[in-house]
Amino acid sequence: MPESLTCELVEERGLDGRYVAGTLPEVEAREFEAHYFGCGVCWERVQRGLAIRAAFAGSGAAAAVSPIR
Repeated sequence: MPESLTCELVEERGLDGRYVAGTLPEVEAREFEAHYFGCGVCWERVQRGLAIRAAFAGSGAAAAVSPIR
């Protein structure tokens, strides 16, 4: 990901969902973190994803989701 991340690129590439699922390669995860820690929109997306993930944790559906790093 040589260009600077924007919210549009995050959405286009599904980086927030892939980050929460733990499927982003480490380099991409670090680049995404550099963006989302300073971006209110992406921060909210990640927090929402983590909340949904936590809600499924007790339902047995969590087995289908990879753990976050």
